[in-house]
Amino acid sequence: MTEPNKPLEQMTAQERLDLGMSHYEEGRFDEAIAVLKTISTSEDPTIYALSQRLLGDIYGCMGKLNEATAAWSKVRCEDNPETYAWAQFSLGNTYKIIGKLGEDIAAWSNVRREHSCEAYAVAQYSLGNTHKTMDQLDDAIAAWSSIRRDDDPEAYAWAQLSLGDAYRTMDRSDNAIAAWSSIRRDDDPNAYAWAQSRLGFAYQTQNKLDEAITAWSNIRREDEPELYAEAQRNLALVNKH
Repeated sequence: MTEPNKPLEQMTAQERLDLGMSHYEEGRFDEAIAVLKTISTSEDPTIYALSQRLLGDIYGCMGKLNEATAAWSKVRCEDNPETYAWAQFSLGNTYKIIGKLGEDIAAWSNVRREHSCEAYAVAQYSLGNTHKTMDQLDDAIAAWSSIRRDDDPEAYAWAQLSLGDAYRTMDRSDNAIAAWSSIRRDDDPNAYAWAQSRLGFAYQTQNKLDEAITAWSNIRREDEPELYAEAQRNLALVNKH
């Protein structure tokens, strides 16, 4: 159990942030909140931004979403760009949960690649998913297409999978195949397995059985057990003919 070795008023902003983090990691949320609330922007804007992001996370864990959004909203880009990016990402997620459509899109759209490549990637992925649910496929495609592998390989993989699905619904099979084919196992094994499964069916529809067999054969049990089993069944059926 973490206890301060000196009174709070004698601790620096960084020391109080560290103490608040320790309380948080130990599940002592109320004590963490009390410590973090003593940090002011006039002491250290960067530390203040970090404390507000952490406060938002703690309130989120407690289900106090109004308090969480209030804390994240206090993080300013000029104080700490990376912390701002993740705070905006969390804001977007929370607005979506509480049904504030439009505000979720606005928050995710605030995240820029120069703030944090990873936060940008997951924000764009979320934007794409939201646009898709609103039947705004062109906007969804634009969001997913903006994610680069070097931003975040996992987000890139799932974005490419979603891109392929979107192109398939638009009868743009060549674009769908290109998107699914761009996913590598080392990006995300699960997304890779789904992509290879879709490629198999796409090639089968085009009567390109050799390519279908190759795609299904690429799926390993450790990638995704159910898809592996399905792929093996498909291979058995194809090999019968």
